[in-house]
This record gives sequence, C-alpha cells and structure tokens, in this order.
Amino acid sequence: MSSLTLIRKNQSSEPEPSETRVQSSTMFVSIVLLWFCFCFILFQLKARRPKNFPPGPPILPVLGTFLHLTSKNLLKDLEQLRQTYGNVYSLFLGSKPAVVINGLKAMKEAMLE
Repeated sequence: MSSLTLIRKNQSSEPEPSETRVQSSTMFVSIVLLWFCFCFILFQLKARRPKNFPPGPPILPVLGTFLHLTSKNLLKDLEQLRQTYGNVYSLFLGSKPAVVINGLKAMKEAMLE
C-alpha cells in the first residue's frame, strides 16, 4: 500500500518551478514568432500603388482605403481627401484601384492626355 501511495503522490505533485519557467518562456517565444509571421504576411499582402499613380491615403491589406471613408457623409470625406491630396487622387476599394478626378479643369486635362 505504501508504494501505491508514493505513486499517487508523485502523479499529483505540482511541476517544479524550473519546468514552469521553461514552459512559460517557450510559450512567450511561440507567441512572438507567431506575431512576426502575422506581421510579415500582412506586409506581403499590402497593396502597393503602381508607378505614375496619383497620391492618396495609405492602403491597408484587403480593406484598401475604406477606413478613410465614413458612411455618414461620403461627399464630405471625398472633399477632405481633395483638400489633402489635390484634384486628382487615388483610392483603393478593397484591392481594386480607383482614380478620383475633381473639377472641370482636371477632367479636361485627364481626358486630353
């Protein structure tokens, strides 16, 4: 009976502090590596503006520039972007690029060139 009691005590005992430290440091390293992988994948998916493309707000992967456009007043948002980037600027609606042209003079210039 004493051997059974000894086995049960060994099975129910808590892990040693050194084992706990090793487990927590391994978990920390795993989380850091997963975070780096996640950031790397997002960086690789990031949409980039083609050459000779008009300026515009920063592009987010998958979302594009949707976060710069609120649903409350789209015209006000487009006017703010015009004041920031000029009469011709680009937006990304998801992963699709779009060029916005404001003003008659800019429209004529874009159509003729």
